[in-house]
Amino acid sequence: MGSTFNLSRRFTQYYSSYYLKRNKNMYICNALGTYSHFEFSLIIIEYINTLNIDKKEIRKLLLLCE
Repeated sequence: MGSTFNLSRRFTQYYSSYYLKRNKNMYICNALGTYSHFEFSLIIIEYINTLNIDKKEIRKLLLLCE
C-alpha cells in the first residue's frame, strides 16, 4: 500500500532497472526486480483531486486516507 503525488514519476521509477537495483531494500522494488512486471497488477483504490490544495494539506489528507 502506498501513496504518491505524481503517479507518472512513480511508474517511471518502477520501470527503471537502476532505481529497482538501488532500492532493493524496498519490498516492491525487490519483487519487481525479481519477477516480471507482468506478474503484478495495479489497482487505484481512491483518487483524490488535489487541485487548489497546498502540499502540507495534501500530505495530511493522503496519510488520513491510508
